[in-house]
Amino acid sequence: LYKPFIGKRVALEDIGEVKRDKKLIENLVLEGFGKYMKIKELEGQHLIVKALIEKYVQLTLAADKRRAPFIYEAGEGKFYYKLPIAGGAEQVNFKAIIDRIDKSVEGNILRIADYKTGKFDKLQKPGGDVAEYFSSGNSGKYKETVQLYLYALVYFSNLMKKGMELPQ
Repeated sequence: LYKPFIGKRVALEDIGEVKRDKKLIENLVLEGFGKYMKIKELEGQHLIVKALIEKYVQLTLAADKRRAPFIYEAGEGKFYYKLPIAGGAEQVNFKAIIDRIDKSVEGNILRIADYKTGKFDKLQKPGGDVAEYFSSGNSGKYKETVQLYLYALVYFSNLMKKGMELPQ
């Protein structure tokens, strides 16, 4: 939906136009069914899923209206990073597919979004130091927070590699 806005300012009016364009939303959802599920004609349960996806799109656009205006940076962006380990002798390769990156017009705040399905309350933050994120006793309690930190690391390292200036 926001592909035409990459690198551009998305105003409240723009979101309103996209929100009202139900045919565009429907076509993109159908395109997704074809591309990812190899389904050309929807029937039965797929029609229900299509309606739910369209509803989620409308809810996301409504939430975006509360954050407008913003600069849309990327959606489903693929980023790569080589994390040095063992004192730099070895590395772990990461590929991050970041759902959405935008920047607030006011305050120039970069936002990295990872949309979640299922139950999710809020990001958990440990009371201690960063080592608590990786403690074996936390049973995945901080996985969403760690994922966003990793996405930020990958994204900013890619900016630096391209010689781009980091947001202030």
